Amino acid sequence: MPLRLGSFKTVIRRKAKKGEPMGRPPARAASPEQAPRLLTFYHDIIAASDADAGWQVGSYPTRDMLEYHCERGELFYIGEVDAAFVLTSELTRGYDDVPWRIDAAPDQIASMHMVGVHPSAQGKGMGRFMMREAARLARAQGCTVLRLDVYPDNAPAVKFYEAVGMTNLGRHTLEYEGFSPEQNYMFEMAL
Repeated sequence: MPLRLGSFKTVIRRKAKKGEPMGRPPARAASPEQAPRLLTFYHDIIAASDADAGWQVGSYPTRDMLEYHCERGELFYIGEVDAAFVLTSELTRGYDDVPWRIDAAPDQIASMHMVGVHPSAQGKGMGRFMMREAARLARAQGCTVLRLDVYPDNAPAVKFYEAVGMTNLGRHTLEYEGFSPEQNYMFEMAL
């Protein structure tokens, strides 16, 4: 069953940390009509990135993928699309084989995918804010753990997730539909 996170409007108010602008809007669920705009967002990240996140224009992410996650209420964005991510209860093939340290029932697990910050918003605390928003949304659905995977050649993402307190469980084999099996870094964080 997909998480239905788009209906939550609660905003956790807190003092902004150094380097963060005050008054950031909360993450909002994207509608299928916003898929073209979100696709441009992901293409901008691909064009500006030196790291290999495994994303390629035309193959990942695609408009169909974005529309699918929008229709399920799983694709979220912040601001005028300064950041975006998928938050779902669906697990990629291979997640069940990872020796997770946090024990959780399937309905207590939130899985994060297609995590990105627009190049114009990078270096301004947006990534940390996005992770707090994802955690807030997942907790609101009763989840106790947040999990994600990182493409093996995306060193900046590995460093970032470690810096925000996620536990790196090393590389494990995953099988994304339509792609060859790959050894991705697996991360988790208690909520």
